[in-house]
Amino acid sequence: GINVSDQIKYKKVIEFVKERITLLPEIVEESIPFYQELRYSNEELELFRQDSAKKVLAYWVERLNTMEKPADSQIEELIKETTSELGIKGKELYMPLRLSLYGKTSGPNIPIIIGILGKEEALIRLRKALDIN
Repeated sequence: GINVSDQIKYKKVIEFVKERITLLPEIVEESIPFYQELRYSNEELELFRQDSAKKVLAYWVERLNTMEKPADSQIEELIKETTSELGIKGKELYMPLRLSLYGKTSGPNIPIIIGILGKEEALIRLRKALDIN
């Protein structure tokens, strides 16, 4: 099952999910990426092995680690900074981030995902993806 003991996270997930569903049973399906350990297909694992993905993930681990409590605006700024510092943008930037944080290459905006997961869980997920060889 899903552990919803963290009431702050639970409320953030419900706020996010209610905008994405049309039927009540969809709540669980849309909430799972925030609560369960993410699993990846072979194709998704290959995405993490790309040089650009490794650069993005390493940069985010380093930069996110320096932020006290990252606000949406700081995450948006980090996205811009990643593009200017690494020269990586578009799908090469967003796909590895979303996949590592949310388990899917498309989905909510990165600041929303990190806002729900929190800094520590986001760092755990980013590091795990970065460690894939």
